[in-house]
Amino acid sequence: HVERCHGLLHLIDVTSNDIKKDYLTIIREIEAYDSDLSKKTQILVLTKSDAVEKQKVVSAKEVVKKLNVGNVINISSVSGENIIYLI
Repeated sequence: HVERCHGLLHLIDVTSNDIKKDYLTIIREIEAYDSDLSKKTQILVLTKSDAVEKQKVVSAKEVVKKLNVGNVINISSVSGENIIYLI
């Protein structure tokens, strides 16, 4: 039995030089594929937070929050940081 998806989880590498561009690319692709998908709850996950200074994560969150992204979380698969929130 597989549960239906009630929201979308977007993963963006926080080491990226252009988080805003990466996010907008994802959103445009979703809207082009199915505009109803863009209406679902969306969570943005910034990955590899162990690979950058804490300020880079803070800055990345500020960038996406200016794009009206309400749900942003940073994770690290290496350290396990915030992985529990994705379960």
